[in-house]
Amino acid sequence: MRISRKFRYRLTLVGIAIALVLTGATLGTTHFSRLRAETYATQLEAQTMQAERVAQDIYAQILVKQQLLQDLARLPAVRALASTMPDSNREQDFLQNPHYLPVQQLFELFLQEENVDFLFMGSVHSSYWIGDQWYDMADDYDAQSRNWFLRPQERMGLYVSPPYPPTNAPETRVITLNFPILEDQRFIGSIGLDMRMTDIFSRLEYLSRTTGDTYSLHSLNPRRGEDEYYLIYHPEYSMLDDTLLVQAYLDRGLQEDQVAPVLQQLLSGQPLELVYRDAAGMRRTIVKRTVPQTDWAVLIDYARPDTEAYLSAYVIAMVLILLLIGGLVMGIAVAIMRLRTGNRLLRGTLQQLVAAQDQLLESSRNAALADVIMGLAHEINTPLGNAVMVESVISEQLDEDPRAIKTTLPLLRESLQRIGRLVGRFKELQVTTQARGPGKTPLAGIIRQEFQLATTQNPAEGIRLELQMPKDTPLVPEEFHVIFHELITNSLVHSFGSGATPTGAIHVAFQQTADGIQLEYRDTGTPVSAEIRRTLFDPFVTTARFTGRIGLGLFIVSGIVRNLLGGTIEYQPGYNGNGNTFRIIW
Repeated sequence: MRISRKFRYRLTLVGIAIALVLTGATLGTTHFSRLRAETYATQLEAQTMQAERVAQDIYAQILVKQQLLQDLARLPAVRALASTMPDSNREQDFLQNPHYLPVQQLFELFLQEENVDFLFMGSVHSSYWIGDQWYDMADDYDAQSRNWFLRPQERMGLYVSPPYPPTNAPETRVITLNFPILEDQRFIGSIGLDMRMTDIFSRLEYLSRTTGDTYSLHSLNPRRGEDEYYLIYHPEYSMLDDTLLVQAYLDRGLQEDQVAPVLQQLLSGQPLELVYRDAAGMRRTIVKRTVPQTDWAVLIDYARPDTEAYLSAYVIAMVLILLLIGGLVMGIAVAIMRLRTGNRLLRGTLQQLVAAQDQLLESSRNAALADVIMGLAHEINTPLGNAVMVESVISEQLDEDPRAIKTTLPLLRESLQRIGRLVGRFKELQVTTQARGPGKTPLAGIIRQEFQLATTQNPAEGIRLELQMPKDTPLVPEEFHVIFHELITNSLVHSFGSGATPTGAIHVAFQQTADGIQLEYRDTGTPVSAEIRRTLFDPFVTTARFTGRIGLGLFIVSGIVRNLLGGTIEYQPGYNGNGNTFRIIW
């Protein structure tokens, strides 16, 4: 059965139409999902910023009261009373103390501070406490067992209690802030104040009360006991039992099997972003941030409308997209042609860049080679010039006074020896490419041996060696003799060599890290200048060239570490810009 060309044409159009519809639906769904995710992320970010702002605003109010208590605790009268407070609940005993009335007068003065409802203090010498006026207490009252006394002593700093209802005003909620009274860094008492939670929340008027947002303050990980409460504080209600919190979230639509993990996250001491749906299907998010220096956390619970309400607008948009897809296909074809042309141009540009990079690399190599040749020529030219000069002097003195030759021979000998030492240093470069064998030598022994050898060749009476090694000193390759000889010599000559009588320390630490074995070599001498650091491990780099140094030491060390050990070496200035640190990892 033959299929007509017209039918095949129509079938092709139907296939294209189906493909366009599927493409448009896929694009619309993907765009919608991305936009919804971005909207949720923006909403969560704004909510997080608000929670952090609330936590910081509460913390700012606490800091003001902390400063007030700190100032009070430092007053001589307060410290004197804390050191001499009688262990009695009789007012007459306190009136006999010369510091009691001055402290009460101070309390009356500080009670004029904003949001301070009550001031009191206790002492290690008494089971009772005093306030701005006399309060009768039971014979068995023990102030030293109360949190306001124990917690500042444990922390040696500020203690902020959970919100709680005072016995004289159970309809209100207050918090207690206490600060230690110290004498010669020794705890002798606690001074505190009470302030109402309504005063704290009166500063948070910028929190929304009209969009279904709620906020609360609660204590984390509470200890059950006297004067200790688990409290959820809200401007409209307070909870003294965590079962009320469970019921609140059940009323909002959480299933019973969801409550436990939600509460576990809410009551943890960590920041939190939690998403759930209430009974009406409304998407809600909870952001929690802890208040610094307290056991408090701020919860902000937002009701966020879902973006699915805008889906109909996107359906209309998808229809328009389908109408535009035909034009997009033509545009894509043109773009592909332009892209091919652009690819050809890009390929040519890339080839030019590669050629330029090769040329630049070759120039860098030539420049480095020129530096090496210039350094080598300088080192050999000086002793050779001296030798030629001595030869000329000897030739002249042979005819005039042969005995005078003896005065010039030492200079000739020194020049030839210098050339010999230079050639010897070049031969040492062979160690950077040829290993001597497996590690058989204790590292600590190598360091001490090379330190002793280097200090006999260079003045170092005031330099001490400090080793930080494990109990079982590791065994390392023989090449570490060369490494530490060069590092120690470098420190003695360059770091400590500027002073007449060098003093300082060389510290070597060994440790096993996740990256491998790490050695840290540090001296306390003069740091390497910024202009030298860039070429510190290059050959013939030295700041003591005219004292017989040729600048191969750190180049040899770098070659051994990188070529033989397969490791890395890096330089950093010492702590606070003093000294030098070399870190070797292999």
